Amino acid sequence: MDEIEKGPPSPEQVETVADYVLALRARRAWGGSPSLRDLQRRTGLARSTIADALDHRRKRLPALELVVSVLKALDVTPAELECWTQSWRRIQTAAPLPTTTTAAAVAAPDTLAPPGSNPAGAAGRSLPVPNQIPATVADFVGRLDQVERLERALDAPVSAPDVPAGTRVCVVCGPGGVGKSALALHAAHRMRDRFPGGILFADLQGLDPKPADPGAVLAAFLRALGIEGQAMPADVAARAALLHSVTAGRALLFVLDNAHNSEQVRMLLPGPGNAALVTSRSGLAGLAGARLFQLGELMVGEATELLAAVVGRDRVDAEPAAAASVVNACARLPLAVRIAGARLAGRPRWTLAYFADRLVDEHHRLDELHIDDLGIRASFAQSYAALDSGSARAFRLLSVVNAPAVGLDIASALLDLPAREAERTLESLVDAHLLTTPWPREYGYHDLLRLFARECTQAEDAADDREAAFTRAVHAAAAEIRIHTEHARPRPPGLREPSARVGAHRLAHANQQQWVESQRANIEAYLTQTTNSVEIPSAVSAGMLESVLRAFIIAGLWTELDQCGGAVLAAARRDRDLRAESCARRAIGWAALHHRDLAQATDMFERSLECARQADDLAGEAGTRLALGALEGARKAHRSAIKHQQRAAEIYTRLGRFEIAAVAHNYLGQQLLAAESPGLALDHLNRGLMLARENDDGAVESMSLYLLSAAHSVIGDHGAAVAYGRQALAAARDHQALYSEARALYHFGRALIGAGMGDEGREQLSASAELFDLIGDRHQAAAARAETVGDVTVEPRVHDLSRE
Repeated sequence: MDEIEKGPPSPEQVETVADYVLALRARRAWGGSPSLRDLQRRTGLARSTIADALDHRRKRLPALELVVSVLKALDVTPAELECWTQSWRRIQTAAPLPTTTTAAAVAAPDTLAPPGSNPAGAAGRSLPVPNQIPATVADFVGRLDQVERLERALDAPVSAPDVPAGTRVCVVCGPGGVGKSALALHAAHRMRDRFPGGILFADLQGLDPKPADPGAVLAAFLRALGIEGQAMPADVAARAALLHSVTAGRALLFVLDNAHNSEQVRMLLPGPGNAALVTSRSGLAGLAGARLFQLGELMVGEATELLAAVVGRDRVDAEPAAAASVVNACARLPLAVRIAGARLAGRPRWTLAYFADRLVDEHHRLDELHIDDLGIRASFAQSYAALDSGSARAFRLLSVVNAPAVGLDIASALLDLPAREAERTLESLVDAHLLTTPWPREYGYHDLLRLFARECTQAEDAADDREAAFTRAVHAAAAEIRIHTEHARPRPPGLREPSARVGAHRLAHANQQQWVESQRANIEAYLTQTTNSVEIPSAVSAGMLESVLRAFIIAGLWTELDQCGGAVLAAARRDRDLRAESCARRAIGWAALHHRDLAQATDMFERSLECARQADDLAGEAGTRLALGALEGARKAHRSAIKHQQRAAEIYTRLGRFEIAAVAHNYLGQQLLAAESPGLALDHLNRGLMLARENDDGAVESMSLYLLSAAHSVIGDHGAAVAYGRQALAAARDHQALYSEARALYHFGRALIGAGMGDEGREQLSASAELFDLIGDRHQAAAARAETVGDVTVEPRVHDLSRE
């Protein structure tokens, strides 16, 4: 109580780094000791960064921006914040200089000059202390984690064959406009006091047609260090050796901006006891021993702060939603955000919403992001101009598909190149930061770079070439989807795969669903884009949709299913392809059924059935009857549902599609159970279970088992109901089928309650509700949660069994 009455801890009297950090830790405790996770959520910083800042073993103060972020998260008053800031500056100013070199070493020219010369002039005179660093960016915001990591790396000596022993080298790389130079200058200004020997700066003009000559840069550095006249070697190698000698132990920081390649940088590195901070659009992988810092776009909060710094806090606060739209249209790229801010600052009558609307049009967005001599297009063009013809072609053509990421096999077909050659080309574009690689063998663009690439391909590639590339890509994508979603071909009942293969086959089946879910944005992009291409038959896109239909339903991707169905429907009507139209309407109908729009679901399913019949498409008819059965079940029209499911089961069996016939038999069992025919229900559910196991389909196996559990509960065999419920849960978990697991938990819980094990049953129902919440099915979650308290007024949706 006494501590609370005294008020929060203050750093006003502390004198050392350790005491300041201890005071900060005490302030955190006084503020309720929020966890690192809480502080991460409030500040947006990494937990490791916050923990490092609060480490009492620190040898230097944490970054002031980091301290301020933590204090604001602790809800300090403005007066407190000012006290902490002033104390930080006082201790930082009083901190001793690094001990990597001594004042005597800096001031002793005879120990630094080459034999036989005294380049600094008269003996005993100190060598110059250069301070060539340009001014930092006034509106620099964010990047606290990166700045902290840079500072730690520049204080940590490394050694490698290409790097002089004891020289610290950090390389900041990233695409144009990401803020590499701004970050390097900001960090260099913060660290000036740690480099008493001075700071040397050079723009290496890495993107110019003729990058900076290392010999000229060496000469400029040596002159800044007092090497004049005849003491300046004429040979480049000799200049590099002299620079290495005269800088040894001087605690200098070299800032080498916009480097061309590793060879250029290697000659400019200082001697031991110094540091080099390099920026480049490439990673300079050939510079052994260097610490690499990949710089990406700003976080949303950082980008918004940058916009506010340029255009004014009041305008951003007045239109927060529009400000978010502006920074997202700028893809949170610092240069783009600065340009957007500058345009708005010069147009005070423009609202942020008006400018955000101007940025919506992707065809003119790069035009909007241009002011005076600054432009995103010009920044990207520098990198593009440095590419060879093959890499430039790949950079352009990959943009003809709208998918967020393109797999290597699809990219190989699109570029009409062998896979190995395509991979080499694409990886070179990743090294140049013109492409990203979110996963191995997948490639994509930063959002604004995609727009630039589209401009380039429209300007340089013939329309026929672009259309041909897109057609190759779509056909390759369709083949890839088939490979990843194709079920093992069914065998006659009773024949099982050898047991040694069962594990691998089950893993492959589980991976099918995972692959579809991971690729859903790409699949949706291919499907929707085909609508605009008359060269792609609707049968191709319908085949893709048919392949992923079940996986989308299982994953609950209803919005995606509706959009993809709409795109395929437009293409099918354009081509007058009844099979494709039947598939598209069936997909749209499933989405409508999930959203309880029974009128639209009925219209779509009935028209889908009509198209399938006219096209003599038996598989399409069976799929639609399966859907109609679910619809009729949702209406509690169980006899009508049974007729549709019986016909679906007959067709699938005739076609040899036993894995889907199993689903139809499960639906039949469910509807017969609801129609009070438990004996027939058990027959069909056991038939569905046998077919599911023969095709090693874990989701459908689990569905059969939990419906068998429900059936045995109805007939009063609670022991069998519990046993089937337990098996259903095991099968779902074995095959990583989340929705099946949630349903199995639901029926297992009900079976346990029916068997008199109420507490355990309610635990299973609660677990079911939590899993339904995680999946996003609130209605089923509510039904499970209601039954934990004996409320059966909230009924589970019959048709949601289709998700198995």
